[in-house]
Amino acid sequence: MENKSVTIKCSRYNEVSLEAVKPYIKNISQIKKSPYANGCFLGELFLDGKKIRVYSDDEVVINDVRIPLSLAEESYYDRYLTINI
Repeated sequence: MENKSVTIKCSRYNEVSLEAVKPYIKNISQIKKSPYANGCFLGELFLDGKKIRVYSDDEVVINDVRIPLSLAEESYYDRYLTINI
């Protein structure tokens, strides 16, 4: 079995945009909601037949790696993060 890896643009704090990780989110359990409600609205995802609202203080889990989300201009994401999928 061959492991595939993907490279995602990230910030210096390993934050990513929702659009960068959206193709790798397969179910609701990958979205870790923040206990605080102070993040900016990023968008909606339709997973497992439900609509999920995603905010900038939420995190995404891909292959046991927790990645924080952020809302920023494209120039903010000036580094790369490689993860196995």
